[in-house]
Amino acid sequence: ENKKTYVDAFIDAAVTHNVSPYVLVSRVIQEIGAKGSTIVSGTVSGYEGYYNFYNIQAYGNSASETITNGLKYAKEQGWNSPYKAIIGGASFLGDNYIGAGQDTLYL
Repeated sequence: ENKKTYVDAFIDAAVTHNVSPYVLVSRVIQEIGAKGSTIVSGTVSGYEGYYNFYNIQAYGNSASETITNGLKYAKEQGWNSPYKAIIGGASFLGDNYIGAGQDTLYL
């Protein structure tokens, strides 16, 4: 896992969870933006070393509350590396959206 690149992580996630790697990468860009977010930095106080690339369970009334909730979920899931967060998030998306028939971001 430590020697895997982001490309490796997205390909592994796609193959493991039967989700297109293009969908996964597009989802990350849509959720955190092309420049990233602190939710994927691994440096947020109280949640150091945790990552949530797909903003799963990231909600709130402010940006900081949204990031905290998303990282709380990441910590509960054990997403303590970018690789684990990408794989785990793909599982969540595959099971709860794509596998349930939602094949676009909104339908």
